[in-house]
Amino acid sequence: DGYTILRNNYFGTPSSAPQNMANTVDILTVGSAKVDVGLPNRANVLGYSLRASVELTSTANEQTIRGNYFGLFPSGGSWLAMASNGVGVWHRSPSSALVTIGGKLPGEGNVICNYPAVDKAGVMLEQGASRVWGNRIGVTPSNQAMNCYHGVLIKNAGVLSVVGSEDPLAENAGANVIGNSKLYGIFVSGAGAQQNRFRGNSIFNNGNGAIVLAG
Repeated sequence: DGYTILRNNYFGTPSSAPQNMANTVDILTVGSAKVDVGLPNRANVLGYSLRASVELTSTANEQTIRGNYFGLFPSGGSWLAMASNGVGVWHRSPSSALVTIGGKLPGEGNVICNYPAVDKAGVMLEQGASRVWGNRIGVTPSNQAMNCYHGVLIKNAGVLSVVGSEDPLAENAGANVIGNSKLYGIFVSGAGAQQNRFRGNSIFNNGNGAIVLAG
C-alpha cells in the first residue's frame, strides 16, 4: 500500500533517559509520502524539536499518527518546554488528503504534552481535513498537567476536520482530553477555517477559554 511505518523510535532524545537533543523536525512528510506513525504498544517517543515534532505537508491520503508520546516518556517525567508544535498539518488539499491523529480504539490516542511556546499547539491544523481522535493533550495518562500554549489550533484553511467523536451513539469513541492550556483548549482563527466539528471532548482548566472561535 506504499506506507512507510515508523514504530518504537526515539526522536530528539536518547532512549536511555529524557534528554533534550533537538531536531529541527522529528518527522516530516513531503510530496506524496504516506506514513503510519506509531501503534499501541509500539509507540514512538518524540522529544525536543525546534519547528514541529511531526510536520505533515504530504498530499497523500490516509496518514496516521497514533499511540505515540510527545514531550514525555511512557514512564512519565517532564522535559524542558518544547519550542514547537506537536503535530502540524500544512499545505494539503481540504478534501482529498485526510490525516488521522489518534484513533478510536484503546491505546490509539497520542499523549501530547509540553508545547507551551507562544502561538504553538499540541495539534496545529493549518490546511486540509483531519480527524483528531482519542488524544490526551496537556494531560498525562496519570492526569498530571503538562501544558501546551493551545491544545488544538485550527487556522487559515483548516477545514472539514473532526475533533472528537464522529458518532454520538458510539459512547464518545474518539473523544479527546484537552486540558491545562496556557491560552485556549481549542482555538479556531481565520475566515478560511470553516466546517470543523467538535464533539464529545473533555476540555478543562484552559487559561482563556475552552473553545474560542475567531474570524
